[in-house]
Amino acid sequence: MYKLLSISDDPWTIGRLGGPEAVAAAIRENGFDGIELMRWHDPLPVPGVRIVGRHMPYWPTCLDFLRGNERELLRQFDSMDNARQYYSAASREDFVRQRRAELEEAAAMGAEYAVFHVTHVEMEHCFTHLFTYSDAEIVQAFVDLINEVTQGLENGVTLLFENHWFPGLRLTDRTPAEALMTGLIYPRKGFVLDISHMMLAEGVGTEPEAVDAILKNIECLGDLAKSIRAVHLNSATGAQPLDMRYPADAPYEMRLAESFRYVGSIDPHKPFFHDGIRRVIEAANPEYLVYELSFDSVQQLSDIVRKQDNALKVDAW
Repeated sequence: MYKLLSISDDPWTIGRLGGPEAVAAAIRENGFDGIELMRWHDPLPVPGVRIVGRHMPYWPTCLDFLRGNERELLRQFDSMDNARQYYSAASREDFVRQRRAELEEAAAMGAEYAVFHVTHVEMEHCFTHLFTYSDAEIVQAFVDLINEVTQGLENGVTLLFENHWFPGLRLTDRTPAEALMTGLIYPRKGFVLDISHMMLAEGVGTEPEAVDAILKNIECLGDLAKSIRAVHLNSATGAQPLDMRYPADAPYEMRLAESFRYVGSIDPHKPFFHDGIRRVIEAANPEYLVYELSFDSVQQLSDIVRKQDNALKVDAW
């Protein structure tokens, strides 16, 4: 099992951690085998660090763009210029080409797997919970998209699909998970089990409750549980959701900023301290154990990694 660190290589993140060499040293000193990389358009290289996974860019609101529903895009984004800026694409064809290029880039940097989110949530859904599309509709849309992106693609990268707490792939129900795995033509595929996301999907308030709920969901997946190839290790315990409210006529920029602040407040990427998490990891049996944690310095990283290692009893693994 690889022990990996989730990290972004954007200049702001690397700079606040002391620069590329300091980040590389911290990764080695904390016992990581490599990283799951969130790569940006203007990255800073981190020398001597193995890129094992690549977390692909994520657009929480995507189905209406993929379907070319201009009326809905205008309602959600105020203008088509805003929509094109959000997706960095003018059409579904542009979007598909970009995702394919990113997979080819992931292979070129040596990544063994790439992570995709499978969900659709509009900005007001964050607090209304009045969702537009069902799990089945969202999964089918992603099946169609990924099959288009990967048509004829053979570069060795495994595609892993991450559970979310919003509609789509939540891994709390076997049916959408099975539809995704059977619908995708690409042969190398599986799941990422994100611990915080499943806590939020189940509405559990404590880590012992989370352990019980996640173990139950793994069991309910049956044979599909073998497709869990990676775990994002984190905890949502103690999160303090913001009171996300804005005027009905609030401009797009305000609504977007508020939705991102809200999501950040309920998914804080804290360590999972209860030692029952070891039972979850053993049940999932992933190839890649990814510490997806929030930290502001290399010293803080060392502190939380030590605590997370102790909860897992890493030395006895």
